[in-house]
Amino acid sequence: MRQILSNESLSWLPIGLFGAVMGLCGLAQAWNLAANIWSLPSWVATAIGTGASLIFITLLLAFIFKWTCNPKKLRQDLSDPVTSVLYATPLISALLLPTIWVDYFPNAARILWLTGAIGMVSFAWYILARWLLGNHQIFQVSPTWIIPIVGMLDIPLAAKNIGFVNFLPELSILALAVGLGFTLPLLSILLVRLVFYSPLAAATKPSLMILLAPFSVGFSAYVEVRGSIDLFAQGLLSITIFLLPILIIQLKNLPVYCPFRVSWWSVSFPLAASVVAILKYSLINKGSVFGQIAAPLLILITAVFIWLLVRTITGLITGELRRS
Repeated sequence: MRQILSNESLSWLPIGLFGAVMGLCGLAQAWNLAANIWSLPSWVATAIGTGASLIFITLLLAFIFKWTCNPKKLRQDLSDPVTSVLYATPLISALLLPTIWVDYFPNAARILWLTGAIGMVSFAWYILARWLLGNHQIFQVSPTWIIPIVGMLDIPLAAKNIGFVNFLPELSILALAVGLGFTLPLLSILLVRLVFYSPLAAATKPSLMILLAPFSVGFSAYVEVRGSIDLFAQGLLSITIFLLPILIIQLKNLPVYCPFRVSWWSVSFPLAASVVAILKYSLINKGSVFGQIAAPLLILITAVFIWLLVRTITGLITGELRRS
């Protein structure tokens, strides 16, 4: 039974599935903010957060079993410049879930956040050392390289809610500084790759949506650390809103780019993080023009999430995702 589970049932399982947890956490936060702004029912956010938690626990157990059975595969993935960055997704999930858990399991939320924060900083060091010391080719660069940067920006998001903002303020500032500081050079490299070299592989086209994440998550992280919205925060949100329609248009082309793959979940978290940023701004600055686009965007991303969930479940049942 152990051999069957490790070699047949789990060998295909991609680490990118944790992107679903990230996206659902963002969607839960968006609905929670919407409930505060428009007096919507709070059970929607609770249900989404519960789903994200169950998926996270299931995936974590599955991957622990997979890595235990095949540690060589784990080492190969971490040494690969293309797939290694995706191993930030479970750490980011561990940083996002505490905002959902803190009201029900505060101690578990703090432990999970500490684990995610320490793991994310360590992983960011590892990836940066690889970038600086390695010999990479320009075709290896893709929007997924932004994921570790976004992971650092996720560290401050739950610190206040779980009571660690006064205990570890320097960690939140470090994470914010590193995340925003490395966003510009990394985006410059990505733009050179996208503009002057061959197009992205079909399966990685959905990852273009990740370009939103440093600005939308950066806005939320900056507001959490500073405690208010200033001109710099407004600038980060403005960039998010400027990029949003350009990248949303790409959604209709996904079926043309490639068949359904787990990589399609890469559109979920950036979309959710963008709506969260807009809703946070609207909650603080009531009557803002940005608030006028929040409701239709929330409906849009919810529809996208439902479609992604249906397609993923269908793909798992039919075996389509195993062939990806």
